Amino acid sequence: MYPIRNLIHRTSVVLGLALLVPLTSSYAAEHGAHGQGGAAPAPKSAVEAWGHINGLREKLLRLVQEKNLKGVHDVTETLTAVLKALPGLSKDLPADKLKRAEGAVNNLVKALDAVHDDADEGDQALTEKHVKTVESLLKVLAAQFPADVAATAPIAVGTAHGDAGHTYYCSMHPDVTAAEPGATCPKCGGMKLVPKKA
Repeated sequence: MYPIRNLIHRTSVVLGLALLVPLTSSYAAEHGAHGQGGAAPAPKSAVEAWGHINGLREKLLRLVQEKNLKGVHDVTETLTAVLKALPGLSKDLPADKLKRAEGAVNNLVKALDAVHDDADEGDQALTEKHVKTVESLLKVLAAQFPADVAATAPIAVGTAHGDAGHTYYCSMHPDVTAAEPGATCPKCGGMKLVPKKA
């Protein structure tokens, strides 16, 4: 009797897993695997990486200030990918600074994951709190590089779901615009902005 029960149990477990794997694979294909980022640029130098970092930092701050938490997800994923590439592009740093830069990157990845999770949950206060942590850690990271490298002019970076080059506006208040899809009009009390026709 027990061998039959064990066989039935094992068969149901295997069937359950067989059904689960395609579901999780299709979700990952549709939404991107967590931690993979969207259209993460592949910087070829530390200077280029810092340009992307500074551009993504500005974009993240703007999204949080505008309370557009939907856009935060892709920005944090892309910023994480660029930050992870930075130590490999920075081998000319003194060993002690490179080690501190690697530690700062590891801490930034954790802080950005918290920002990402808070934004996905729609928690504005926690998102703002963790963005302040990211800001502090970016200063620590920047201190490991020559000032002119860390202060590289921001490079505009697209993300997986961002529509670079599009402007969004409120049909009721055309003066209210945003560069990010999903933004809402503060004058209307949350009306979603629509793409402006070229």
